[in-house]
Amino acid sequence: MITTIDGKKIIRRMQVPQITFQVEKRAGNKVVTLVNNLSVFGIDPKNMASQVQSGAATGATIVQSAPNCEGPQL
Repeated sequence: MITTIDGKKIIRRMQVPQITFQVEKRAGNKVVTLVNNLSVFGIDPKNMASQVQSGAATGATIVQSAPNCEGPQL
């Protein structure tokens, strides 16, 4: 059972997907970290993006329809 921030309780009968972190190389020397499946655990992606931006002094973007991901991708 998962309890979200607003108090909702979610019961999942199947295996819960794991939060995954992927590091991908982009054009040139840029490296991005992709975080998947946050919303399954009741983590608000907008709040998480805001915390990452201020805590790591970097940019964070939310992608709503990412492949192989339940919910938005950060």
